[in-house]
Amino acid sequence: MNLPEDSRAVAGYVTASSGTFTATIDFDHYSGGNKGQTNGQPPQIDLFIYDAETPAPHGDPNVVARSTTLNSGTTTASASFGRNAEDSVYYVVAKLTNVPGAVNGDDVQAHFDLSVSFDSGVFVSGTRSDDGSVFTAGQTDEMSLTVNPSESGLVRDAVPTEWDVLTDASDDIDRIEQTNGVKYVYFTKTAAADMKNEYTYLVEAPEKGSAVSDTGQYTFGPVELQINDEWIAVNGTSENNTVVGLSTDL
Repeated sequence: MNLPEDSRAVAGYVTASSGTFTATIDFDHYSGGNKGQTNGQPPQIDLFIYDAETPAPHGDPNVVARSTTLNSGTTTASASFGRNAEDSVYYVVAKLTNVPGAVNGDDVQAHFDLSVSFDSGVFVSGTRSDDGSVFTAGQTDEMSLTVNPSESGLVRDAVPTEWDVLTDASDDIDRIEQTNGVKYVYFTKTAAADMKNEYTYLVEAPEKGSAVSDTGQYTFGPVELQINDEWIAVNGTSENNTVVGLSTDL
């Protein structure tokens, strides 16, 4: 936490082929003169995997998998994604975002192990399309998703918490759960193996009167498939949308 001497992130790159790629963080211990302020509570470390070869429009990072679960007493977080394509390069980034009891400038360092693994046994491909990339507040956006897995599994999508999911207009939705700043939209239909599974639902941009902080860029996805109790992100199903102003509705 003592910037600029300490670093808030660590990153590297890997080459992945068809299969399932997993990055895992294991928190080990704290060091530094102020480590006692933490009372041993683990930090929050956000884990991201980015597609290095196909960034989003305007050069924005293309998130293929993420995990922000390393907090609330847990010491391990992992992010997985499946793909069915030729070799491609991906960035793995771990960001220290919070140390309980410590503040910026404190002499506290968090030590953790970052590992990667690959399993060629399970793979999945998919797509996302919608009505655009720039919206005004209150506009609706129809999300159209496809998932083509090598094994059957439940499917969910990640939606920014500021956006409303219009469940009454979306027959495919089973339920919505919110955790760590993300709304997870769970679908009623299980994705069947070796076929193109389609899902559609509506979302609404932050309404008129939202705080200034609710206007900006928002990341949707990636879509995730559950195999053997593990959620595997579907490569190619994340997207950045921008809200540029308030609704003109009277």
